Amino acid sequence: MPGSINPRPGLVGRLVTRPGLRVGRIRPLIFVLIWLSVLDPARAHDWYSGIRNPATGVGCCGGHDCMPIDISRVIETRDEFIVDGKWHFNKDEAMPAHDGQFHACIWGGKPRCFFYPMNV
Repeated sequence: MPGSINPRPGLVGRLVTRPGLRVGRIRPLIFVLIWLSVLDPARAHDWYSGIRNPATGVGCCGGHDCMPIDISRVIETRDEFIVDGKWHFNKDEAMPAHDGQFHACIWGGKPRCFFYPMNV
């Protein structure tokens, strides 16, 4: 019918499939982001490898023993850092952290290494 507003069938088909194409492109991106978030702790963990306590010579980390900790969990005294009120780390054994955070390494229920922010 002349003068009526009927879209062409080809145009309607393209408009209907377009949202599906966007979702199809987003799924791989979501997968990659989830995959990277799973790998991130392992990548962050790598910098502990090979570091030893300067006083005891014991390796800091044997797997998933080291982790960043919130400053609210740390009490600093003249001679030590105390984490959660029970893990005591001598200051002469503490080392500067590479990322500006506190980190504690506890293995087998025993404190091994402690890292403090450079600005503390």
